[in-house]
Amino acid sequence: MGERLLLEGADLAGLIVRVREELGPGARIVRAEKVRSGGFGGFFARERYELTIDVPEPARTPRRRFTRPTA
Repeated sequence: MGERLLLEGADLAGLIVRVREELGPGARIVRAEKVRSGGFGGFFARERYELTIDVPEPARTPRRRFTRPTA
């Protein structure tokens, strides 16, 4: 099972670039949402984006089995 991360920022395009650079091509954006917070009665609120990202576990390499040489 992978790991879920939450990233926040003011620019959606910048967040998507950051996901690809820092987490790699296997990272999948599960949800992107524009959020408004603060302000008074809906005025002067700040808008930001929240991305929920699913990051898969790195692939495990199979172990090599060594056999004892026969004499």
